[in-house]
Amino acid sequence: MNRLAALAYSFLSSVAFVLSLIYFTYFYAIRLHDTTNSPGSPIANLAFNVGLFTIFAGHHSLMARTGAKRWLARFVRTDLERSTYVWVASILFTLTCFFWRDLPGSAYVASGWLRPACFAVQLCGVALIAWAVSVLDVLALAGIRQVEPSWSADKDSSLRVRGPYHWIRHPIYLGWILAMFGAPDMPSGRLAFAIMSTAYLTLAIPWEERSMMNTFGHGYRRYVARVRWRMIPWLY
Repeated sequence: MNRLAALAYSFLSSVAFVLSLIYFTYFYAIRLHDTTNSPGSPIANLAFNVGLFTIFAGHHSLMARTGAKRWLARFVRTDLERSTYVWVASILFTLTCFFWRDLPGSAYVASGWLRPACFAVQLCGVALIAWAVSVLDVLALAGIRQVEPSWSADKDSSLRVRGPYHWIRHPIYLGWILAMFGAPDMPSGRLAFAIMSTAYLTLAIPWEERSMMNTFGHGYRRYVARVRWRMIPWLY
């Protein structure tokens, strides 16, 4: 694969990721809002959803680890490893949402002043995610930087702490929790997705931080000692 084809491959992986997020927005905001179409056994549907999400979560965590990256390097060029990861994760995330089975019932429906308050919580969550992502190297996360390193304006690969990372180590995850659980209407299917995704993030953090320590060494250990909270201030 020549340089231009590799760049197109990595760029299209970021497009696939954005499209998966757009589809997820429709899935969470609109499709999971309707609880009238939930055929089949609720227990069987819930078990299916758990298995579906486990497949996505398994890839998302395991293939981000160093050992899995070494295995993937046998089949994929090193500079395309991240793009391939993004491709597969985007496809699996979209399939998880597409094949998600509806569940009957609803946990709650907010009314009165609670309804705009819930929307405000969700907005805060989305804003926090956007702020946290804005201080990261988005091109590197998408795999584009690995293919075209000359696009990097800052060659410094040391650990840099900016924005919300001064107060919490995983602000994107906190934003996700606010956006998921801040919904004013909480049908059972939406609640199940919120719980599963939050449980996955909670369990994945120790793995992720071990990788960060392997990458940044003592600098990340100092950061952990300075910023106490992982995901939820005063709780976790």
